[in-house]
Amino acid sequence: MSYETVLVEAAGGVGTITLNRPEVRNALNQTMVREIWEALQALEAEREVRVAVLRGAGTRPSAPALISRAWATAARRSRRASPSGGS
Repeated sequence: MSYETVLVEAAGGVGTITLNRPEVRNALNQTMVREIWEALQALEAEREVRVAVLRGAGTRPSAPALISRAWATAARRSRRASPSGGS
């Protein structure tokens, strides 16, 4: 699968998702959150992948608080959009 904002690879039992927007310090947007979620689902489907690593491209760090807040928001939206209603 091709992504716009993340890079995904799997090797040696490790899946790696690289946030690939270094020009904005890998700030999360709706596209990136959706692609991270899709990449995690794709890695989960690969039998040999035992662990996933999330990293950022570039030399400047991403803001962890922003990542956790955006991820929590995405999780709530995902539960609301799921056919089971999050149960």
